[in-house]
Amino acid sequence: MKKLKTFDELNELLGNTYKSVMDRVDGKGDPRSFRLHDDARRLRSEYYSKEPLKILLANIHQDPEWDSMNFKIHDISFFNDVLRISSIIDRKEHILFFNLKDKEFIYSGIEKPIKAYVDRRSANVISKILKDYDVDFKPQDMPQF
Repeated sequence: MKKLKTFDELNELLGNTYKSVMDRVDGKGDPRSFRLHDDARRLRSEYYSKEPLKILLANIHQDPEWDSMNFKIHDISFFNDVLRISSIIDRKEHILFFNLKDKEFIYSGIEKPIKAYVDRRSANVISKILKDYDVDFKPQDMPQF
């Protein structure tokens, strides 16, 4: 099995989408599946973070000011209607959760989880990510700044 080099190769791999490729190799014990799984996850993260997500979060000191940050995607997972997007900043994992039922973003990476908002472009990216998991969620339904 060849090493995947581009996201387009991943999508063209035997005519399957990312999700079906991942479903097929996830949980298998052979080394080729592990390599394919790792390549696919890395390529997908690179594809979706060509430009980092812009998130706006409340200051942890309950100040009226807001802190904004760039969030470069490292890993993506989806489980029980919660999208989990992680980023590595200063060798520490920062996580942005999006709960589909509550329609809210929660940022975790500081002392306590706080509410977050995304800009329009980031909402479009998150909507595309959700389509990988067969979830149709419109960007305008996400909390934005």
